[in-house]
Amino acid sequence: MASLSSKSDGSREIYLVIGDRRPRIQLGKIPKKGAERILAKVESLLSNKTTGSAPDGEVSAWLASLPDNDKLLERLVALGLTAARPKVEAGEAAKQTIKTLVDNFVIHKRPLIAKNSLDKLEGSLARLTDFLGDDRDIATISLGDAAAFESWGRKKGASEAHQRTLNRYAKQVASHAVDHGWIPSNPFRKLKSTALAATVRHYVSEADTVKLLAACPSHDWKVLIGLARHAGLRVPSEVFSLTWEDIDWKTGCLSIAKNKTAARVCPIVPQLLPILRKAWEERKGEKVLQLSISNIRRRFPSIIKAAKLKPWEDMFQTLRRSCETHLISLGHPHHVVSDWLGHSVQVSKDHYLMVTSEDFAKATRLSESSEPSEKSGAFSGAVSDRKGVQEPAQRRKEPRTIKPRKAKSPGNFQGLRGLSTKCEAPRIDPDKAPS
Repeated sequence: MASLSSKSDGSREIYLVIGDRRPRIQLGKIPKKGAERILAKVESLLSNKTTGSAPDGEVSAWLASLPDNDKLLERLVALGLTAARPKVEAGEAAKQTIKTLVDNFVIHKRPLIAKNSLDKLEGSLARLTDFLGDDRDIATISLGDAAAFESWGRKKGASEAHQRTLNRYAKQVASHAVDHGWIPSNPFRKLKSTALAATVRHYVSEADTVKLLAACPSHDWKVLIGLARHAGLRVPSEVFSLTWEDIDWKTGCLSIAKNKTAARVCPIVPQLLPILRKAWEERKGEKVLQLSISNIRRRFPSIIKAAKLKPWEDMFQTLRRSCETHLISLGHPHHVVSDWLGHSVQVSKDHYLMVTSEDFAKATRLSESSEPSEKSGAFSGAVSDRKGVQEPAQRRKEPRTIKPRKAKSPGNFQGLRGLSTKCEAPRIDPDKAPS
């Protein structure tokens, strides 16, 4: 929340509400319209800080237009509404190095993304600085340098998918420099950076999941696998942050706190419920999972082998993909399942849904049940049509039409009496009739 205040001497101030603090930004003696424009920008930055989102292009351009020694910029940095600009040595005011750019970009992204994503970002940008050098002036990076960076990464052993991730982060850091006015255009703009859909996918069926759970060395491992396969939680970020307060036993739902994406709620399916209940009975702390996060990727392959299954790539991500594929196969709407797992329908189509052997089996069963038999009307009709085509027209006979006879009502059984008279049936005295 922000508001504009005017003093008697003509100077103006912006009052902010940031948590329990009530800071002020002094604007000095400026026209009211100019103060209102600054107020709108500050309100936008305050909203970005609250929601954890990045400034839009207009606000970013306004920030870039402020001089380095501007008092307003320094105040915005002190309040945490924008990141500090990278510092350069005296005499090099016109030079921005790749290292200072990367450091500034990481500071800017730190409050906006999860720790795991931040670690991935820093590791990817380290590859960029390795190639260009820490002291490389960003104004000298060309389109040719960007193409050479992609070629260098592939020669270093990066897969196409991994290289696209490196390209994506390089584009982002260069776009950050463009927004601040340090370079005129993005030299990495022509590199391919869209994520590749997984080409090799393994589906963990319900039967395989039962084998995995039976091979677990402890119940905590059953909780980990159950949350990943039956609820589609991300490993390790979401499963290790889940607390007992996030479980509503009455409504049967899990509340997953905001981590990589927005907070969401997903159902506790029947297969997962007994696993969580047993963990609740044996609980040792507020966290649902009590495993050590450091060795889960080393231990899981041995569990897969103990279940007499062949290990697969993307071990925990495969469980999450299998969960979504299974839920949609049960008939749940696509957009609902995507909301449960915390991503868009498009991401689900590109990276999650799989064609399984069960789909083929189901299709063949439907095909077998729809085949016409010799006794069915469809089969006999097809045969008769075929015979009709083969027979000459002059030999074909019209089917005889048989008119149904109209049944006559005996009416009070008078017909039966007449019939008994003609047959000369003996009369029976009612008094002598057998009882």
